[in-house]
Amino acid sequence: MVGTHNHAFILCGYRRSNQPRPGWIEFIRHDDQAGPYLVVHNVLNDIDQRTGKVYGPWRTMHVPVPDKLWLAPEAAERKGGQFLLNASNVIASAADDPLPFTPLQDLINGRQLALRTYAIRSNDFKANLGARAIASPIQTEYRLARLPRFVWVVEAIDRQLRQAGKPCVLGEAVLDATSSDHAPQEIALHIHGVMWLQQTNGGIRFPITGDAQPYDSGGEGDP
Repeated sequence: MVGTHNHAFILCGYRRSNQPRPGWIEFIRHDDQAGPYLVVHNVLNDIDQRTGKVYGPWRTMHVPVPDKLWLAPEAAERKGGQFLLNASNVIASAADDPLPFTPLQDLINGRQLALRTYAIRSNDFKANLGARAIASPIQTEYRLARLPRFVWVVEAIDRQLRQAGKPCVLGEAVLDATSSDHAPQEIALHIHGVMWLQQTNGGIRFPITGDAQPYDSGGEGDP
């Protein structure tokens, strides 16, 4: 739910657009005063193109989440993104040239890295692994892992691969959704075909190896 200075409405979807620039996101609005499934073309200058109605700046946004989803998405993405970058740097420095993958820092330098963050029930996360073209050893480790009921997943995405409609996820960090914003708890990480897994007894399984090929996103809708 979004609040402006004098009105509130619901966002019920989104889509990607190349206008006014590639990678732009348009939201789908339901407004009880104007109707359902209305396109928000520019969140920075919110004017209904059909009627000319000026909504004005968005002041607040409220997102409903399950009771047990304690960790905020901003904290999860910040921690997960740094976790992925650090691991990518370490793996790249240890690998032989020529590298069989593109380090995340190179993608950042070329403005080609995106992060996609979503929350999911851990049993659904495990059930969806087979459809995402993730290496079999990595799938096996995830399925055998003891995970909390909900997890945050932060995916590292190659923008060029995404634009081409190809598998575009280079790796992901998995965080405990019941941990604190002040100390987000990492459970697992997989990047460039190398996996790290925190065990419930305090030990760490590392390295777990798969392959460095990109794979599909586990989030809802297009990445």
